[in-house]
Amino acid sequence: MAKEKKLSTKRRRLANAYLANGFNGTQAAIAAGFSEKRAAATASEILSDPLVKAYIDERMKQSQMTADEVLYRLGEMARGDMREMMMLTPEELKRHPKAWLVKKIKLEALIPKPEKKKPTSIKEEIDIPPPEPFIYIDSIELYDAQAALELLGKHHKLFTEKHEITGEGGKPIPVFVTGMDMDEL
Repeated sequence: MAKEKKLSTKRRRLANAYLANGFNGTQAAIAAGFSEKRAAATASEILSDPLVKAYIDERMKQSQMTADEVLYRLGEMARGDMREMMMLTPEELKRHPKAWLVKKIKLEALIPKPEKKKPTSIKEEIDIPPPEPFIYIDSIELYDAQAALELLGKHHKLFTEKHEITGEGGKPIPVFVTGMDMDEL
């Protein structure tokens, strides 16, 4: 019985980095811990391995969205409402079920002034820890709702353009076929 070959940890790491780095083999090899000098050659060799290719293909299949998922996401983007997210702390926003709708977030920090305590004697040393800043959400940018609506409208053929072409005075356009016998028509 033949022993089933398994992908090594380093090769799996390179394959994952290859997917994460936008299919750049050299960068993936460096990120996976291979020699920078031989990164291109190493990536080429490893990425041509049938086991690695199969692993990458499987990961690609897992990450593909169905048409229904795409339409659902576009619908959620079009309906996106940031009012419910504005009162959250950054940590709460990360855990929010619709956090994926947030394209960009700007955080601000309020740093309270430290308290000053007077020593009771000259030899007394006072260690006052620095105050914790209060991080709050200053602004949130969601993905473009108008672009999502436009894509949904195109999918549902709501914006199909129809052009009616007519001849002079709204009459049909005459079509002349030359170079053919009537028998060929």
